[in-house]
Amino acid sequence: VPILHKSGFKINEITYKSPPISNWLDDFTYLDHTMTYESGDILVLMTDGIVESKNNRGEQFGIERVEGILMRSGNAQRFIERLKAELYDFCDVFNDDLTAIAFDLA
Repeated sequence: VPILHKSGFKINEITYKSPPISNWLDDFTYLDHTMTYESGDILVLMTDGIVESKNNRGEQFGIERVEGILMRSGNAQRFIERLKAELYDFCDVFNDDLTAIAFDLA
């Protein structure tokens, strides 16, 4: 789920009633949707491997940890650096892809 961090105050998980972009469904029609943002907002895109990463007790990293890191980061670069550090502290072994991209919106 993409996340839009609104200038240090609020997290918006961007959800729509449609599957991810893929070839899972033949002839599926996607709809356009417009969202507003302001300078200083941060947009985060990531794979499910981030939130589903598990520690040695079987606990998932979870979206709440990701959002907490985002709230404390201030910009996209710091978010990615902190996310990477906290993931490595949380997990010893990774069994899924880990991809995250963050953008400072202007």
